[in-house]
Amino acid sequence: MNSQSSYSGRSALIGLILLGCGLSACHKPDEVRPTPAATGTPVAMETVQPTSTPSPELSRTPDFEEVTQRYEVPIPEGSDGYPLLKQLLSEEGEPPDLNDSDGVQRFDAEYLPVLKEAFQKPHFAADDSLVVGEYGEVNYLGVRTLVNLLLQRADLLWREGERQQALELVALPLELSDSMQSRPETVSVNLFSSSYADAAVGQIQAWIEESELTPGEYQSLKQTLSEHAPEYEHVEETVTVDFAQLLNSLETEEGRNRLGIGTVEESTLDTWRDQLGEIFVESQALYGEAPVDPEIFNRSVREASGPIQGLVIDYPEVATMQKHAYAKYKATELGLALLSEGEDWKEKSDDKLLQSVFAAQPEEVNTLSQMLDVELSDEGFIKVEGSKEHFDRLLPGVEPVFFEYQASGPESP
Repeated sequence: MNSQSSYSGRSALIGLILLGCGLSACHKPDEVRPTPAATGTPVAMETVQPTSTPSPELSRTPDFEEVTQRYEVPIPEGSDGYPLLKQLLSEEGEPPDLNDSDGVQRFDAEYLPVLKEAFQKPHFAADDSLVVGEYGEVNYLGVRTLVNLLLQRADLLWREGERQQALELVALPLELSDSMQSRPETVSVNLFSSSYADAAVGQIQAWIEESELTPGEYQSLKQTLSEHAPEYEHVEETVTVDFAQLLNSLETEEGRNRLGIGTVEESTLDTWRDQLGEIFVESQALYGEAPVDPEIFNRSVREASGPIQGLVIDYPEVATMQKHAYAKYKATELGLALLSEGEDWKEKSDDKLLQSVFAAQPEEVNTLSQMLDVELSDEGFIKVEGSKEHFDRLLPGVEPVFFEYQASGPESP
């Protein structure tokens, strides 16, 4: 679990994204190579002076300057969960095998106490500046392995009838994701943080499908998801973080070397900044509530200089994946509300339904009404699908099903 990966090349980021979002059945590749634009580590929310100096162009762009400031605030001592995991991530040999009793005992004794403490810290990141650096300071792939082990242990407890303990463990990846998202994230880091939550959501959905839950268990799961729910505004911000990182990195020779550019004339840098600004506008539009034609983004990239083309990832693809993870989480929240609250939801339109369930998050309702379609029946059938307009790029012609439930009797719980 101690391997780290080096990174270069735009196209290979897709392998990382598929792994991070849980949207593919592919096995983990031996080496994952995201582009510099998508690397980096999230840092804090407070506003202080950044450690890197934005260019005049950045200073005239408040979004980039402000997100740089929040990113670069040092993490308060003792509040970062990642250092607690370093020993587990660097251990030689295989992790515990939870298919035998000795492996379960080892996991409970050596791993579980560390995971609980680390995942419940308010932050989970490296203290860094918002410039391109060497990826691997946080071993996100190794963390993913630990998350999977944790959820496997939760499922074992569930099947043994220890449901309360299982519910406590399944909440830990949601807390981890929440901790990572407490600060600005690059796109690729967000794909990892949301993938940890997505794995827990998938386990919850499996329990709902396979088991009979009590009203209290439905309510507990609903409350847990609600407490750690992602905000779409944070997802939208990730593209701003990516471009701030690129533009900050252009300002120093070291940063340009890390981008693979080297020494260039100032007039060339001015041209590249302008081109990145134009591409950013088109990238940002891909995260809007209404779907946009990805060809507009593609054209802006094709018209840019060669070095800039190599720095920009496939935002139409990754934006769709980020929306997918967000929509699945919110659809599961919605499904649990329908199962736990016992109201006559069938009489409400989709918009009214979303307004009722997410009354505490009114800013999310408009986004969700664009992304989700809800189907209910008198026989206790619930299906929450993604709108084809938003997700057609991932599954052409198919509306992805984010949550589905069929009651065993004539009525839902």
